Amino acid sequence: MERIKQALEQAREERVKVLGERTSGPLFLTDEGPGADARLAQAIRRRSPVNQLPPERQTALISAGQVLSLGAGETLLTAGESNDYVHYLLEGALAIATEFERIQTLYAYQDAALLPVDEPGTKSHTVTAELPSRVFRITQQEINRQTEAAAAAPVPTELYAETFTGQQLAELVSEINADHESLTPPVDPAPAAAPVDDEVKIGDRTLSFQIDPAFVEPPSEPPEFTPDELDLVVRPATGDELAQIIRDFEIELRRQFESIRNQERARAQAQMKSYAGRVHRLAEQQMRAKMDIVRGRYQVAYAEKERRLRERYEQLITLTNKVARQKAAINQARRELEEKLRIADQVHRDLSRIGLTVTNQLDVLEDMIPAGDAGAG
Repeated sequence: MERIKQALEQAREERVKVLGERTSGPLFLTDEGPGADARLAQAIRRRSPVNQLPPERQTALISAGQVLSLGAGETLLTAGESNDYVHYLLEGALAIATEFERIQTLYAYQDAALLPVDEPGTKSHTVTAELPSRVFRITQQEINRQTEAAAAAPVPTELYAETFTGQQLAELVSEINADHESLTPPVDPAPAAAPVDDEVKIGDRTLSFQIDPAFVEPPSEPPEFTPDELDLVVRPATGDELAQIIRDFEIELRRQFESIRNQERARAQAQMKSYAGRVHRLAEQQMRAKMDIVRGRYQVAYAEKERRLRERYEQLITLTNKVARQKAAINQARRELEEKLRIADQVHRDLSRIGLTVTNQLDVLEDMIPAGDAGAG
């Protein structure tokens, strides 16, 4: 049993090596002349789902694949092996079998050859070349990528805008594309917080708060009293030395009192100014922080709303492109049917003309045969 397993593993490795050497060259093998490449490419374009793609996507898909040339009896696939490739029979014949029996012999001219021979993943059948054959190999991922790209690409309006319904569909597609392009680019859902300005000047109206300029005026000098004002306060007796001393002391006391009052007032104004500045900066910071939070929430909600809107537009565009492709396919099928009907009508006319000519010739021959000869015959 171990020898059988080793032999199977060795045969599988040899087969993978041979296939790798065979596919390391150019895409198509042109040993049958310059027309072989075009013939194989045309055969690939008829396979499904390649035939549903636009020409440029078909060309890209063909360029991404590989063409294998198998001799009679060579194995293409072995049951149990796993890969992401799918294979299409282009020329020749393939024998499809399970572990116990042969299921089918697939020929390139059959309609079943338009579909893949296998599915991506673990292979359930063993496929062997019944005749010298050509097989196209491509990854399912590449097929999906080209199909999605074709679904997202717009369909030319001239392919489906021949009728009134097609013109309305073309106008609808144009409006949807214009609306989708007019959307603003996505915003950053987490914007950076705005820097807080620590230099808040007195008199700024950011918070509708203004400090009275009277609080920031420089302190004034102690007032000077005139002799008349001093006489109103103290009227000492003339020549009284004690009264003069008291008057001078009172004047000096008033000067000191005014000086202390002005200093205290200036200090209070400075403290008021500093406190108002701190309150102003703190309120400014809190307000800006709240504004940043509200702005961030709004931008996140707006970005989510716009993302959903973009997804809806993309879904709608994909749907309209699909309808447009179906409309174009219907128009193409209608033209092909009209051409076939025209050819059939022409064939019918030709057959009628030939029948009429044969009838006339038979009538002429009957007229040419004498009545006696006809009776004798």
